[in-house]
Amino acid sequence: MINKIRISSFVIAALLPVASLAQPASGSLSSGADQTLLPDNYTVFTNGSVVINHPMPGFVQKTLPTNNDYKKNPGCYIACYSRNKENGIYSVGSNIFVNGQVRVAGSYKNRICVPTGYENKDISKEDAFNVQCAKISTCTNNQCWAGGDTGGWFGIQQ
Repeated sequence: MINKIRISSFVIAALLPVASLAQPASGSLSSGADQTLLPDNYTVFTNGSVVINHPMPGFVQKTLPTNNDYKKNPGCYIACYSRNKENGIYSVGSNIFVNGQVRVAGSYKNRICVPTGYENKDISKEDAFNVQCAKISTCTNNQCWAGGDTGGWFGIQQ
């Protein structure tokens, strides 16, 4: 069993909206965050303690595995966390790493993805989202758990 802790937020600083990288989800008439698909291999940049979505001196380019099996609207991204530094794409502190992200049915409440039917629930404790994280190649042997703080990719800063 993995020790799980709740991630209330992770450090995403100096983000620019990803309109140039993101695509409206199939059938979407809106350009809102819950109507947008990120690329399957989403490029991020990190300096070890901060992650951003544009190049900057001192930052290393990484590819964040992104599963877009869910293409309907509204949708939002859950982040898949682990304590495995080797498979982690970037750190969010306290020996916790983001391994990837998965689009699910839901909407953003401020910068937090709130999956449909899981309002006011801690999704990190929900097995249904651990199964979703297993779709990410860097989440092996049920080592990942889910969290919703992904709205920063869309410029949501609250």
